[in-house]
Amino acid sequence: MNRGKTRSAPGNKVLLVLDEPTNRRLLGARERSGRTKTNEALIRLQDHLSRYPDFYSGQE
Repeated sequence: MNRGKTRSAPGNKVLLVLDEPTNRRLLGARERSGRTKTNEALIRLQDHLSRYPDFYSGQE
């Protein structure tokens, strides 16, 4: 699906398609933490973005 121009998202939800190894790791983390899979993914994404806010610029 090619949408051409980049546009801002209309809301704050994201759909992810995970490869099987990543999905298994996320499920394992969910089991260990007791959180839902969605909350586990959210917490991990927030952590990554706080640690690497300028990932593509090479700055931290």
